[in-house]
Amino acid sequence: MNYLIKNGIGGEYYFQKPYEGICMKRCDANGKFGEHTQIIPLGKEPFSVLKTADNIVHILCIDGQNHLVYAKKRNNIWKKHTLSSLNPDITVLKMQVYTINGRLNLLYSARFCGEILLIHCILTGNAKPSCVSKLSNAHFCIFGGRVFYTAKNGALGFTNLDDEKPEFFNKLYSDAYSPVLWEFCGKESLAFIHDSRLFIDGREIVSDEKIENPIFVKGTDRLYLMWKSGSFIRYISSFNGGITWSEPMRFISTGKLPEIYSLQNEDDFSLYYGYERGNHLALLGISNIFENQGNSPIKSESEFNSKQPDRLLSGHTLK
Repeated sequence: MNYLIKNGIGGEYYFQKPYEGICMKRCDANGKFGEHTQIIPLGKEPFSVLKTADNIVHILCIDGQNHLVYAKKRNNIWKKHTLSSLNPDITVLKMQVYTINGRLNLLYSARFCGEILLIHCILTGNAKPSCVSKLSNAHFCIFGGRVFYTAKNGALGFTNLDDEKPEFFNKLYSDAYSPVLWEFCGKESLAFIHDSRLFIDGREIVSDEKIENPIFVKGTDRLYLMWKSGSFIRYISSFNGGITWSEPMRFISTGKLPEIYSLQNEDDFSLYYGYERGNHLALLGISNIFENQGNSPIKSESEFNSKQPDRLLSGHTLK
């Protein structure tokens, strides 16, 4: 995962560079990047970046000694701390830092003794991780004050987040994986994978034997649902916020396998597939991440024209 933070008319790009660690590049309003700066030497993937309302940038990662390292930037000055030393047999697979009631929290998935665990801790000077659940895979996502994941028994659901250990699991579907959510006109939609098929709110949308890592993307004038399919990125699109969808299509290959980029614009978080192209980023579905988004709004259900070329793909309800 790579991280982008919109900042005024430009932004910052955080990434992991082999043999160096966690690095950052600044970019201008045209999306052109300058030279990179090393932030956390030998910091590894996965890592997580968050800018809070007080304009402090927070980075969490694991270093080469399996230490949980925390760095924060205030007034362009970085301070770094080692929060804890993890068991050498723990391999961190995914992590995300977030705030609840003004306090920093961390969720991460990790492999330990043949199990994949979802682990939570409040970020203090002596962070003490605690296990939330055993997982079937490393993926989880935070949305609307909840964390969505698939438990070890294959049940997909969510747990509410608070300042204490998240505990009660709310089951939604069986044998469902890789949850991703989108909100449109006050209604949430949940996409997930089941048996190499992509579902939205329990309705099968498309089948793909190589499907993985679906994401919702708000483009310039439409909504996309993209996923990795082998060495390609495939997608369906909607002009009405997901009421109807196009036939599946594929982005033209550039010879580079796109990665996932997380963009933070104040309190708004978006995911994109993309790749570096010289001193610029090419993100699929949108021309320039640093231009104002939402100037061509996606139509609401009441505005939807029945002559719109997108059509609802055939499907059935997941049992």
